[in-house]
Amino acid sequence: MLVNSDAVYSFSYLLMMLQSNLHNPQVVDKMTLPQFAKLSKGMNGSPDAEFPPDFLEMIYASIQKTPLGVHEKLREIEIIIAYNTSPKKAQEIYLRDLEKETA
Repeated sequence: MLVNSDAVYSFSYLLMMLQSNLHNPQVVDKMTLPQFAKLSKGMNGSPDAEFPPDFLEMIYASIQKTPLGVHEKLREIEIIIAYNTSPKKAQEIYLRDLEKETA
């Protein structure tokens, strides 16, 4: 489906942009499927090699439903960083997370 390494790089970057746009709470205007499809135009090397609409729709829906990433590891990293800057802050984060788990 992807015709060359530039297409792989560009499409990967587009997926990261979509991920950030859909799941960052600071982004007010979320990217729509038509906007995502428009951004992918010409990315695969030639007009004859455009991504099929059903493929783009599947990718969009998948990222919209389930964010990319390993959230547990990111939370652990956040606690480690907090501990290195403020052990009290790290303890507060840990206790807050513990409360959520037991609620």
